[in-house]
Amino acid sequence: MSAIEANSSLGPVPPEAMETRAVPLLLAGRVARAVVTHVLLCTIVLCTTEYPEQYPVGVSCAVALLVIVSSLRVLAARRILRAGVGERPARRLLYTTTLATAATWGLCAAGVATLEFTSDTMVLLVMTAGISAGAVTSLAPQLTLAQAYSVAVLVPLIVAGFMHGEAAAIGVSLGGTVFLGFSLLQSAQSHAEFLAAEANLQRLRQRATALEEARGAAEAAQRDAILANRAKSSLLTDVSHEIRGPMVSILGYSELLGAEGVSDETRARHAGAIHRSGQHLMAIINDLLDSAQLEAGKMHFVAEPVQVSEILSDVDAAMCIRAQQRGLEFSIALDTPVPERIQTDPLRLRQILLNLVGNALKFTEGGQVSVRARFDVEQALMYFHVIDTGVGLSQEQIARLFERFVQVHAADRLRSQGSGVGLALSRSIARELGGDITVTSSVGRGSTFTLQLPVGDLEGVLLVSHLSANISHSSGTFAAHQLRLNLSALVADDDADIRALAVEFLTAAGANVEQATDGEQVVARVVAGLEGGLPPDVVLLDMQMPLLDGYATATLLRQAGYRGTIIALTGSVGETERQKCLEAGCDEHAAKPIRRLHLLQMLSRISRSSAAALPVAAGPGDDAPQVGGECSDDEPLQSTLADDPIIQPLLQQVLAGFGARQARLQQALERHDLVELGAVAHDLIGLGGTFGYDELTAQARQLSRAAKERAPRQTVAAAASDVLSVCRRILAAKRDHDAA
Repeated sequence: MSAIEANSSLGPVPPEAMETRAVPLLLAGRVARAVVTHVLLCTIVLCTTEYPEQYPVGVSCAVALLVIVSSLRVLAARRILRAGVGERPARRLLYTTTLATAATWGLCAAGVATLEFTSDTMVLLVMTAGISAGAVTSLAPQLTLAQAYSVAVLVPLIVAGFMHGEAAAIGVSLGGTVFLGFSLLQSAQSHAEFLAAEANLQRLRQRATALEEARGAAEAAQRDAILANRAKSSLLTDVSHEIRGPMVSILGYSELLGAEGVSDETRARHAGAIHRSGQHLMAIINDLLDSAQLEAGKMHFVAEPVQVSEILSDVDAAMCIRAQQRGLEFSIALDTPVPERIQTDPLRLRQILLNLVGNALKFTEGGQVSVRARFDVEQALMYFHVIDTGVGLSQEQIARLFERFVQVHAADRLRSQGSGVGLALSRSIARELGGDITVTSSVGRGSTFTLQLPVGDLEGVLLVSHLSANISHSSGTFAAHQLRLNLSALVADDDADIRALAVEFLTAAGANVEQATDGEQVVARVVAGLEGGLPPDVVLLDMQMPLLDGYATATLLRQAGYRGTIIALTGSVGETERQKCLEAGCDEHAAKPIRRLHLLQMLSRISRSSAAALPVAAGPGDDAPQVGGECSDDEPLQSTLADDPIIQPLLQQVLAGFGARQARLQQALERHDLVELGAVAHDLIGLGGTFGYDELTAQARQLSRAAKERAPRQTVAAAASDVLSVCRRILAAKRDHDAA
């Protein structure tokens, strides 16, 4: 073993492993030579001695036995060489027949020596010793077999010599004993040398393999470097072209805006062109940054409960105006009942759908674009089909469609705006979420892009057959200018342009807005508002302000007792940044640049002064819907089962203790005890469904979901307030009934 260690820089090769890999094959390869040697020796004995005439029966039996054993050895060797070392029966047969050969020679020599001791006997004894010596080398791979072979050949002869009793016979036995000892030692040494040689050979093989792998890796790295260099050059060319277009548009139209004598209508067109170019430029930058994050493994994915209707509502709101501008019909519908919510990353799901719909609108000159959602119950998969009547794709184009920086309609640069990253990025994100994106298309007849996603745990989740009222099923979706906010807001940002933009958005929606340039001003104004009893309902907080940054400001506001909504404004959309904002005390965060519709929708969802749901489009002649304001108690709420003679006495008992339920809910709300709120909501869901208060069941279900999902404080408070409002109406109906 030391010889192996000394000759292998890669470490020793265990003898057991060596035997498993090499020994049977080596021994099988030497069988032919061994058989030939034994045949020659047997022939010499038969031709040079008188044993065939003197002992015809014994010699015939011995020869027959040697032929049989040798044939079996050859058969076993062939099976091993064909089947490999795993042929265990063949290995056992090979070892057995090898020892049988040795025993045959040893017993024959011993028998002859016992009968007489002549010159012919000496020839046979010398041959026997030669057979033993030859085994030392030929059987070196298997030490046990080699030593057993020597013993089987020599021991019978040694015993026979001692039994013969003559001095010459005893001398031969003594010499045979010494020779046996020498053979055993020589076998051990030959075996060690074999292991050392095999270890060196194994080391050379490993080095050759390592060199080959290194050469392959070097060639692959060289190829990757060449491809990366080409991709970089292609990327720089494509991106520079794509960025130059909107930048030229922005600069040109900006100059035209400042020209004298330009009408208001023309200025509006110029401003619209600047806005569209800015959106295009931001989309390119976002795609490139997301692609880089995904390649670097730094894109974070967070699976959380996602309202399907809410996601589709966002897509509808973002894309409907674009469809109108292109004269296209745009619709969203359900082909089957779908889960009310699924487990996935809402940010990434929204990103994929917006990208797919945006592409469909871009390449559709006339007709319609639709989004169809369906749920496969057996596979637990959600499917979103984006269908257009656009230019369509050939099979060759489809094959290249999801390659990065590839535009399959590159011949029409105006229509194929973009970096060529969006679809490849969307498919990569979909696969990270456990799904995929596929496409079917034909030239001139349109395309269908299908996003499939796993839905996650659906325990307790209802299937819905209709979309939220917030989704139009045509191109008449509400726009941002139809939203109204009845709230007060404080906008804090050291960048005057961004601050002015946010103020403009909120003021146009009806909000009362104040401004601050740093964190210290924010803390001072909010504290003053708390002392005066009129703190702002919402604080929009830039997280990178001088003097006191947004994180410290949010923490100080919470410590001062501010319970309003804090929205962080950041330049990053990563989950790490979002979590950092939430830990500082913010309720949500929005990425810059600020998008008007997204900001107003966020406020309408999470602000306590806003309604819990998004508004619907105002009808012709209607005023724009008001979002926010305190909920006022409506008319008393009667049970739909109040006239049922069986339910009526039970209903009175329930109503007698209903005030205590209301008080319990109010106390849990004041403590913001999510566990208690969830428990009360669960009770009210069952109570409302049993005793004819469907509205109570619906509102309590919303509260239960918000508590279970640990929604922002303001969302939970809004849901609880809606439940309390229903409770007050139920108690008002009870008072009217008692008074009557």
